[in-house]
Amino acid sequence: MLNGFREEDTFSIFITGSNSYLLSGEIATKLTGRYLEFELSTLSFEEYLGMKEFLGKSIQPELTNEFDLYISEGGFPKALQYEGEDKQTYIQGVIKEIFEKDIRKRVKIRKV
Repeated sequence: MLNGFREEDTFSIFITGSNSYLLSGEIATKLTGRYLEFELSTLSFEEYLGMKEFLGKSIQPELTNEFDLYISEGGFPKALQYEGEDKQTYIQGVIKEIFEKDIRKRVKIRKV
């Protein structure tokens, strides 16, 4: 199915996150020379501060306190759009999903 969309030249196909393992097998062979791989990371501390500034969020004058927030929020850009309990729910959900889909299932961990 992916190959059909690719052949039409009207679609760009992005395989991300938990699905990126697909590129390690048969699909990668079929797409040889026709795909680019981008490794994405969470925000750096500098990017985090820039994003907060862009969103009009206050930045604590004591940067060590701000750095503690950055570490506890995991550098996830979307987390900056939430406040309080909603922020914690979002962060915990992202971490749980990363662990379940990208680590536990892929490595086949039976006992957590």
